[in-house]
Amino acid sequence: MPCVGQYGVQFSYMLYSDDHGKSWQRTAALSGEASWITNSPG
Repeated sequence: MPCVGQYGVQFSYMLYSDDHGKSWQRTAALSGEASWITNSPG
């Protein structure tokens, strides 16, 4: 699990890319570590 700072950065990407939608998912896939957020059950 990435540190809280890492999560904050990825979360910022999600908020920023929220309007783009799939762009966020693409960014998450590229970063790799962000994929755990999308796949997270909670």
